[in-house]
Amino acid sequence: MSLSKRDQAQALGSVLEGQRPEVQDPLVQGPPESGVRISKPTREGGFDSYQVTVKGHTLPVRMPKMDPPSTSQNGSVYGERTNHTIDEVARALSQLPPETLSVLTRVELSATRNPSDDYWAQEYNTPDFTSYMTCGEEGLVTIYPQTYPLGTEDIAETLIHEAGHAWSFQQWGNDPEAKAWSPWKAAAEKDGISISNYATNSPTEDVSETSAVYLATRGTPEHERFRQAFPARFAVLDQVFAGMKAAG
Repeated sequence: MSLSKRDQAQALGSVLEGQRPEVQDPLVQGPPESGVRISKPTREGGFDSYQVTVKGHTLPVRMPKMDPPSTSQNGSVYGERTNHTIDEVARALSQLPPETLSVLTRVELSATRNPSDDYWAQEYNTPDFTSYMTCGEEGLVTIYPQTYPLGTEDIAETLIHEAGHAWSFQQWGNDPEAKAWSPWKAAAEKDGISISNYATNSPTEDVSETSAVYLATRGTPEHERFRQAFPARFAVLDQVFAGMKAAG
């Protein structure tokens, strides 16, 4: 699960800047620079359903129905909250690294806030807690509407974070007290510091926050700076992502 990007900004900033992949395929709809293919929408109950293809991966994207369908530049409006357009989601997907795309199976946009926000506000001692996205082991990402605008990098960074939940649960299970999580927790103890305040909430958030920075900065000087600060965790991630690459 992710906090809203306003609350994560200090941790991740705009680390994706300059890391956008080169893409060539034109869009069926939407901005050509995003380099993805978006199918025409089909109506399923109260939703517009799309197939978004990027780098050989096709993901279903489902969003609350709009008239006209949700390619509107203004997105869907729910009271004071707004959600992303299909173009914005597709553009963000075009920025994702292969490790993220490989574990995501579907993206759904919600018309309402996360019903679990009140629970997490109490659990994390954060009275105004607002979820931005959630994701489980199956790789289904749910995006919740926010009260302020969010850009492509915000969406992409958070999708990388959410994919961290999917692959870590697939690799080690969803109980951070299980033995399979011991190497990560030992690495965190050895490093001695966390990459963000949000990462201190649990080992699962620590994995997602750290892996988001690892992937978003890979190949840049910033990556080596983070590696020096978190050498034990980055060594675990080196092994995980090498294994995912070999399996793919």
